[in-house]
Amino acid sequence: MRYFSSLTILALVLSLSAPNSQAWQGTVGSDAFTQAVDAYNANRFTDAQNLFSTVTGAHAQEAKAYLDKIRSYRDALETAQTMLNRSPDEMDSGSLQFAIRQIQQAIAIKPDGPYHPGDLLAKAKALQGKVAAAEQASAANRDQDFCRKALDAAKAHRYKDATRLSCLVANDNPGFACGGDEAVHVCQQMEELEASHPGGGSAEPPAQVAASDKSDQFEKARAAYEANDFDQAKKLFQRVTGDQKPEAGEYLDKIERYRVAMEHAAKLLRAADYQDARLAYREAAGIKPGGPGKPEEQAAIVDLQQGIDEFYSGHYAEAQQYLSTYNQENPQKPDLAHFYAGASKLAQFYLNGGQDTSLHDGALDEFRQARKAGFSPHGQPVSPKILSAYQEAAD
Repeated sequence: MRYFSSLTILALVLSLSAPNSQAWQGTVGSDAFTQAVDAYNANRFTDAQNLFSTVTGAHAQEAKAYLDKIRSYRDALETAQTMLNRSPDEMDSGSLQFAIRQIQQAIAIKPDGPYHPGDLLAKAKALQGKVAAAEQASAANRDQDFCRKALDAAKAHRYKDATRLSCLVANDNPGFACGGDEAVHVCQQMEELEASHPGGGSAEPPAQVAASDKSDQFEKARAAYEANDFDQAKKLFQRVTGDQKPEAGEYLDKIERYRVAMEHAAKLLRAADYQDARLAYREAAGIKPGGPGKPEEQAAIVDLQQGIDEFYSGHYAEAQQYLSTYNQENPQKPDLAHFYAGASKLAQFYLNGGQDTSLHDGALDEFRQARKAGFSPHGQPVSPKILSAYQEAAD
């Protein structure tokens, strides 16, 4: 985790709000909202964002709506592009379909928007079709191999093997041509032969059949999902066939949405976009409570980081609010939160001329709790007055 000094925050604020285009010139004394709308319509999103952020008064809510559109548009295309940039062995048709939905979401916001969303959509659809065709070809080769082995097993009177293999094909593709008949019919015939020939046992089964004997593929995938082993769960869900394939697809969609939400949240937090980072972590927690990366804890850490940043920005009341919220959420770093809550109260006490003794007493109480939790102020860039008060609280 990183914390911002007041100078760093000031630099960040200036970098985000600094004018960098012609649209900014002449804003003073003119209608910033009208200029912002013109920039938005012309797909100059950076200019538009800078201008909309200055709008107050009657158009403030409209400006906020435009800012939300710009952010959602960019996020959707960035998410889609991340998926499209994956290596071929990491691509699957489900993830590409999700990318397509993200691009369509951006187009719904602004059909003629920047970054060529139409071209990106065409690229994603073509790639999804190619990957889906490869997946179908692979499935067809597998089914053909199972069918051949099932018919060979039937000729050898190994009806148990013949039933398992032919029914695997039937579950994946009921109409698959297997020995001149549909796989679903072959499966039924083999089941009847197995029932009428109790002695028609099984030889050493193929690796795929042995795996299915050990445990159901879908249940193994779901167990991996519940254990937060998303990489393994994804691999297993992708292999599920038959009636459970649609449900497996829903899990794959959850895994992908969860991953995107967590990555997006981390990116927002690095950019000090605390509100949206908090929402993104909560979105991930809504998909899979207690999922990998512990999104609930991460959402709480947003409060801690924002509280510390507010302290270094001189917003002491706001700092106390976020740090207090963090301390109420079963925090992992209560010592750090109590120290900065005390520092915020003490800074506010000095700023107000030392008149409100409740702030001073509250600060000392926070410091005592920080020390009780084992906190050491060594290396914290705070004033000597605060460090002295922290020592006073321990005496």
